[in-house]
Amino acid sequence: MRLMNLLASTFLSAGGGLLGLLAGLFPQALSAADGLPVRPTAPAYLNVPSAPPVPAGDFNVTPAFPNLTFQAAIAIRPVPGSNRLWVIEREGRIWSFENDPATTTKTLVLDLNDDDVDVSNDPVPTVTVPVPANDGHLTG
Repeated sequence: MRLMNLLASTFLSAGGGLLGLLAGLFPQALSAADGLPVRPTAPAYLNVPSAPPVPAGDFNVTPAFPNLTFQAAIAIRPVPGSNRLWVIEREGRIWSFENDPATTTKTLVLDLNDDDVDVSNDPVPTVTVPVPANDGHLTG
């Protein structure tokens, strides 16, 4: 019973919790002299540099197709067998245009928005995809 009273009084006087109990029972175990003098600095997560690397030398960035704009483009791919390119946007659109810096016209090839996906009675959505024509364009 005496031990229970000692534990209870130690627990309450040290501020409660397991740490308070340990501090009351083993004060030498939690002294600052036994700990680290300074908190060590942690390296950057995955050692990722804080700033992107800068290539050496002079370089200029020039828009390849200054007359065209895209929303959140994630890829550009050549259309096989033609002088056209496809640009893929994050929202599901694919655009096609002539591989010419002066081009001003882009054509919507595929748009995978909510209207194109039918999930009414099928657990696996189906998407209508155009078929490639002989000229490298996709047709519906």
